[in-house]
Amino acid sequence: MPAALLEAWSHVADRPDRSRVLPDGCRDLIRIAVPGQRPVFILSHLGDGCEWVSHKAGTVYHGFRLRPGTLIREQALLTRANQAPEADNDRVMDWLDTHSQTSRLVEEALAALAQGRMPADASAQRRMERLLKAATGRPPVFWRGLARARRAARLLAQTPELAALAADCGFADQAHLCREMRRWFGSSPTVMRDDGALWALVCQSGYG
Repeated sequence: MPAALLEAWSHVADRPDRSRVLPDGCRDLIRIAVPGQRPVFILSHLGDGCEWVSHKAGTVYHGFRLRPGTLIREQALLTRANQAPEADNDRVMDWLDTHSQTSRLVEEALAALAQGRMPADASAQRRMERLLKAATGRPPVFWRGLARARRAARLLAQTPELAALAADCGFADQAHLCREMRRWFGSSPTVMRDDGALWALVCQSGYG
């Protein structure tokens, strides 16, 4: 299995509809097969908020979720994949092995930010910012904010008091928690806790 692969997933749209996509810090190589059309591969982008994807009934998605911070040779990967869109999983794994890789320095930086840790001195902070922007296109504040919001969302079912949850997860107060939940996931903490399908989305594999 490629070192960059976090998990494989699939989804079949059983009716015309829209699906909610939440930011998870990962990019996915996705094979999309719309009925009556030639299948295509796309690479998802790093989302920074809730998005909606429309699909036709019968559309089949096969996704390959890459680890946060994976370095991808995007054009080469998509060119290769779309030359043989009917390829089986073994061939896709070979493409990912060839056209993506992980970086120990990026992984260490992301792990520190997921734990809420920033380098102590200004020069180290600038090095981290240059590293992450070059590797992911996103600054440390993006990664730290996403990890904190995802952690808080996953703990909603276990921590009924929002003020306590805000304090435990490093938010200034309950209002700050609510703003960040809406900013990242498009819903308030209360709505997320009461909507099982929405809460399940934020508990899927990803960053933080």
